[in-house]
Amino acid sequence: IPPKIKRYPMIEVNDFIPLEVVHPGAILTEELKERKIRQSDFAKRLGMTTGYLRCLLKGRIDFNEKIAL
Repeated sequence: IPPKIKRYPMIEVNDFIPLEVVHPGAILTEELKERKIRQSDFAKRLGMTTGYLRCLLKGRIDFNEKIAL
């Protein structure tokens, strides 16, 4: 006699779709504001120009592995 298999209801694909898609730059912008960190100071810490950081935050440039880490 095979062991009893526990059945689970099927999970719909829509269960995994977020209600709102938010760009990582928008989240980071809010974090910088909340922590009162200027974009220029943060850019210096990351070793990039303020202009490059602004492009990241606005979604003009994609985040990559190097920046994410």
